[in-house]
Amino acid sequence: MCLEAVLAPVSLLLLLGCFTQIPAAQGVSCGGHFADSCLECPQGNGAAWCNGECMWNALTVSCVDSAVDCGASGPSDAATCDDCGSTAEVCQGECSFNSIDNTCRPEFSNDVRTASVHLSYTVPDAISEPAWWFQRIQPVSSSSATYFCGVGNSYGYGGIQQVDGDSTSNPPNGKVIFSIWDGGCDQDVEPDCDPSLLAATLICGTGVTCTDFGGEGTGRKSYFSTDQVPVVGQEYFMAVHAEPAASDRVEMTGFFYSQGTGWRLLSKIDTNRSGKNWYLGGLYSFVEQWTEGNTLEPRDSLYGPSWISGETIDWHQVTRAQYDYGTPENHEHVNGYYNAEGNNVGIATGGDIEPVATQYQVFNYNEETELPAALVDFSGRIECLVGATTAEAIASCFSAAIEEEEEEDDSCLSDSDCPVSSDPYCGYHCLESQCAMWCEDAAPPTNEEEEEEEEGLEESHNGNSASSSLKSNALPTLSGLFLALFNLR
Repeated sequence: MCLEAVLAPVSLLLLLGCFTQIPAAQGVSCGGHFADSCLECPQGNGAAWCNGECMWNALTVSCVDSAVDCGASGPSDAATCDDCGSTAEVCQGECSFNSIDNTCRPEFSNDVRTASVHLSYTVPDAISEPAWWFQRIQPVSSSSATYFCGVGNSYGYGGIQQVDGDSTSNPPNGKVIFSIWDGGCDQDVEPDCDPSLLAATLICGTGVTCTDFGGEGTGRKSYFSTDQVPVVGQEYFMAVHAEPAASDRVEMTGFFYSQGTGWRLLSKIDTNRSGKNWYLGGLYSFVEQWTEGNTLEPRDSLYGPSWISGETIDWHQVTRAQYDYGTPENHEHVNGYYNAEGNNVGIATGGDIEPVATQYQVFNYNEETELPAALVDFSGRIECLVGATTAEAIASCFSAAIEEEEEEDDSCLSDSDCPVSSDPYCGYHCLESQCAMWCEDAAPPTNEEEEEEEEGLEESHNGNSASSSLKSNALPTLSGLFLALFNLR
């Protein structure tokens, strides 16, 4: 299970927990194995077998208990920086004091990981049961072991990753991923879970790997590797759909779009609701560095504005996001901000990021007047998607051209080109190459502004509007014709 945790983006503390949370009878963790004491970890293999709760002392050529240097004024037996104390005087040496929240954390370097940063979203009041969520992700800076999560919710999360390399990697070694937790049982803790509590993949997207995951809860994940993500400055879109299923279960479907890949299905996964509502709740995004390395390079991404709909499609924009950051890791270089140019909110961590935003600060999006083009395209495929039951059928939904309603052609050369009205008091006539309806005893509408601009024609128009109405079987009078032509301009 710990190997699976390494393959999935997880909290470093939880990942370390895979190796360090052992029964007391087993003594200490040496990294990949256990011993009665650190001294016994190497078993003749030297420093390579001295990890976990232990550290290699090159001077004594031996494996000893791990400890941190809190500085001259700090305790000498601290196992972690947190044990040094909560003042700047005792938090020195290998540790760094954060005056914002009076915490002592490992000194900021490439040997530790920086804190995760998050956004939590407020669902629009108009949507009581969110079934669809459409999100935009735009990386600003990236490096190895970075997860740009876009569509996190109470059942799981999805986003894009840079697996390795650094900020200069071109193309990046990327991955697109969508994961759903088991519902009510953690297989890392309880290996013999009731099968009814486990997540199951119903449809796995074409060219996508679908498998189990563990380490930070357990469940099912789906992903595909690509060198087209994450490209800094490029827009990516994700959509997630929730729908209720039988026997207290819910079905979650994840989709991804980029200019290089087009729309793709990641997977459709069902899981036990475990007392939760079937619809989407607890919506969030984050930027995470899931293991140490290249911490001195920033990781930064813009999110939104995102859109939410109920099961009946009626999109409403998310207008509020709250920022926060994790505190177990070094959090000296974290920030949240509003980007007016793109009307989106950014979160950043590591590198030379300056902490301007405060913990739990709220950012508001400006209300958009139009749906983004990618959402318009996706919406046109939803009817096909909800009826598709295989990966191939869903792929066909995305490859098919969207049928657009054709506008009626009102052009004409004569009255015979115009439609016949079903109203016996009204009729269509061809005026200035366009079919126009006139009704008996009803004068054509006037345009006061244009009449004022055309003062030379005003006198001929006044007093003749009554004679310009058409009888059902009569041709228009000359003055009526002029008035009609005037109002069609």
